[in-house]
Amino acid sequence: MKIKEWIKILQKSNPEESVCIHMWGVDDVIQTANEMDEKVSRKDAQIILEEIESNIDSESGVSWDNIRYGITDFIKNKKKNK
Repeated sequence: MKIKEWIKILQKSNPEESVCIHMWGVDDVIQTANEMDEKVSRKDAQIILEEIESNIDSESGVSWDNIRYGITDFIKNKKKNK
């Protein structure tokens, strides 16, 4: 989900109510890829986040493991499609 979509949702909410939101962003993906000795562009990171979000298990949420798996799958598919 894009930040602008979250903003639209939040603007409809009562600003006095509490919420719990954990956001993962492009920089999280790029940093994790670097720690894995992999390189991904900002566009690649957006694609990885979108794929993670489309397969999210709401019971488990998203963790650093999901980010690492998403990067690994993305790179594997990118190499396979070359």
